[in-house]
Amino acid sequence: MRVFESMAIGKCLLTDPVPGLSDLFIPDVDLVLYDDSDLVDKARFLIDHPEVREKIAASGRKKTLARHTYRHRARSVVRILAERPGFQRKGEEHVAYSYV
Repeated sequence: MRVFESMAIGKCLLTDPVPGLSDLFIPDVDLVLYDDSDLVDKARFLIDHPEVREKIAASGRKKTLARHTYRHRARSVVRILAERPGFQRKGEEHVAYSYV
C-alpha cells in the first residue's frame, strides 16, 4: 500500500521494481524505479531537478486517485465475488452485500 499512499499524497515515488507495478504505472512518468546500480544517480537527479520530480509526482497522484484508491479495490473485490456462485446482491450499489 505504500506505493499507492505515497503517490496519492503527491510525492514523487522512487522505489524498487515490484512485480506488476509497471502494469499499473509508467516508469519515469508516474514514478521512478531503480535497481541497486542506479539508485544514487536517480535520487541525485530527482533532487537536482525539482521540476521533473514535481511533474512525475503530479502524474502519479492523478493516476492513483483516478484508478487505485481503496474504493477502486473494494469495487474490484465485490465484482470478483459477484462472479462466484452463491453471491447475492442485497439492494442498491451502496448497500451491503452478502455471500451465501
